[in-house]
Amino acid sequence: KGNALYADFIDPDEPEVSWEVRKQKISKAEKQKEQLALNHIILSPQGSLAEFKKIDQLWETLEAAVAECGMEEEREELMQTLAEPGFWERDDRFPFLTDLEMIDRFREAIDSASSWRDRLQPDEKERLSYPAELIGRLADRLRLLQLSLTAYLDDVPQQAVMRIDLPQSLAESPQGQRYFEHLVEMYQHWAKERSIPFERYAASKESNQQVILVCRGLAAWQLLEQEAGLHVWEHLEGKKKVKSALRVDVLPILPEHARYEGYQDWNSLFYQQEASPQI
Repeated sequence: KGNALYADFIDPDEPEVSWEVRKQKISKAEKQKEQLALNHIILSPQGSLAEFKKIDQLWETLEAAVAECGMEEEREELMQTLAEPGFWERDDRFPFLTDLEMIDRFREAIDSASSWRDRLQPDEKERLSYPAELIGRLADRLRLLQLSLTAYLDDVPQQAVMRIDLPQSLAESPQGQRYFEHLVEMYQHWAKERSIPFERYAASKESNQQVILVCRGLAAWQLLEQEAGLHVWEHLEGKKKVKSALRVDVLPILPEHARYEGYQDWNSLFYQQEASPQI
């Protein structure tokens, strides 16, 4: 539109088939989609028409739910509240700002994912295959939006704070340090892949035993809650196989935490809460 850059995803390997064969494949995909689960598509995308149809089916359900949930009306109310005289001096302004931020993130995410979906099926001719990686990414984004919408409807937190600890017993072990950094980098990569903004804090620039990640994106709490506990890995010490563990704690960010910033504030939150359950 206008001067905007438009990109279409074309599969050069899609074979040319007769209209009769195409109709048969489309009919078969309609039946196959009912047997597919979204998580399976995320974990092992094949780029099939049945997968796209399943995503399309769930997408229409999501769009209908979003249209009926009152999110746009709430956004208008929040904008009116922000425009009230003295709002920016109010002590209770932070929950309003957080709610508006999450609604805007949701709108941006659903618009972006809708664009992916439209580019995968840009015309009336139905494709028989799709880029598997893009199908997997679209399915993953759909799941994130489903979780976020459910959290919105249930009025529960979506942002999360995570603390990763390297025990003193492993702090001087090169293998322990490597696994610690690997785990931290894994979660940072996970957040970047899902466009989840995060902040990284440590006790000091020299600290290499504890990292706190503040994840402020959609459904971060819903996706990361299950990560809490001990993360165990096996390694060799000499010829002996040894099991070691790092501890990960995850907590939701509540409205009263809106003023928290920096390592000390976030670390204090974990001392105020019960320890997360172990895996």
